[in-house]
Amino acid sequence: MAESISPESVLEAFGLRHVRYRPLDPRGHSWVIESDDWQAILRRSNAGLEHVQWLHQFLGELALAEFPAPRPMPLLDGDSLALLEGTVWQVLSLLPGKRLVWTPTVPLESAGALLARFHLASTARSPTEQRPEALPLDQCHPSTAGDIARSFHEDLASVGYFGGGWCVLHGDCTSANMLIDEQERAAVAMIDFDLAHLGPPEADISFALWVSGRTEQSVVTLDPDRVRAFVTGYHRVRPLTARAARAIPLYLVGRGLQMHVRMERVGRSDEIQMQRLQWLHAHRPQLEDVVASALDAGASGGP
Repeated sequence: MAESISPESVLEAFGLRHVRYRPLDPRGHSWVIESDDWQAILRRSNAGLEHVQWLHQFLGELALAEFPAPRPMPLLDGDSLALLEGTVWQVLSLLPGKRLVWTPTVPLESAGALLARFHLASTARSPTEQRPEALPLDQCHPSTAGDIARSFHEDLASVGYFGGGWCVLHGDCTSANMLIDEQERAAVAMIDFDLAHLGPPEADISFALWVSGRTEQSVVTLDPDRVRAFVTGYHRVRPLTARAARAIPLYLVGRGLQMHVRMERVGRSDEIQMQRLQWLHAHRPQLEDVVASALDAGASGGP
């Protein structure tokens, strides 16, 4: 079985017998591999080959823009990915740094600003075709949240979702997928692009706020001050239109629907995620006011 293939076997298959390795995560999906001259990440992917090829092509383009993100490393017979016994393996550069998560000394404005810089780079480097196996928001129709889904899809067009201006989104740019420089008190790099796909940039802000807008992992509600700080930091680097005040709260609902579709596909359910989705749906007007105040603050340069 593919799951039984060890990283040692993969390295040996590609002539990397003398490369050292150690686990990067407890799930057995990623390893740090290193020689005396370089470090990288070896990752086992659950996605199809075309899905990963699309991502590596984009990350290669992003590297040309010198945006701080993992870059493909051609260590597998001259390529950065390979299919071995039915499993896709990939090698990406290892970025130094600590994950942001809830580090209190790094302002969330910095995280919003980093996402804005990514979108500026992404807009110039994005492909025109959607990523294979992607799950964009307009395709999210979970049966477990039918009423919310119907309301969401009725409103999509009104916030400009189908109006163009799409780019590659990170897809999961939460504080866990941002690296920080603690001395500079700033977010400095982005990692884990496994959910990257084409979509409107404002949706990526919502994906980030799904976690970063909360005061801790376990809570259901979003914190207005954290939402405002993140959006303000973004807006100062890549100005948003007034329509974003309605779009970002709506796309937050879409993120919840997206998660429910993924859970339905594997036969799972999660009561906390349902509570979060219901809260976001019920509090869209209040969140619109919060985002609007962030746009005003960003435009004026105020706190």
